Amino acid sequence: MATEGLIGACLTGLMILLFLGDPRSVIVVVSNIPLALLGSLLGLWITGNTINIMSLGGMALAIGILVDEATVTIENIHVQMGHTPKVATAVLRASNATAVPRLLALLCILSVFIPAFIMGDPLRSLFMPLTLGSALP
Repeated sequence: MATEGLIGACLTGLMILLFLGDPRSVIVVVSNIPLALLGSLLGLWITGNTINIMSLGGMALAIGILVDEATVTIENIHVQMGHTPKVATAVLRASNATAVPRLLALLCILSVFIPAFIMGDPLRSLFMPLTLGSALP
């Protein structure tokens, strides 16, 4: 799994580097991946869950979503930097421009996993690690 994660991080970083040409953006997007995994593992530990195939699947889903959102935000920051010389203003404008679409995407994803909290015991024990693994980062 570590090998696959490393391959995914390298390919993501290469894509950002090729399209944006900014090594700093590569560091930002690629560093999100291990930080999110650590947050997921901490959340699973706090809730008393273990790492199993369902929680690993949830983490894979969450990492995909996280990389997509980070890529969209970084690309929008680069677009906004063409309109203003100040980096802070570009970041604020980019975040404001993508806030509602990112929130709606998050709500759509959460709406799929919310039923796991009200399921009965056999299904709940099966789907709860997937839900927690994907919702915690």
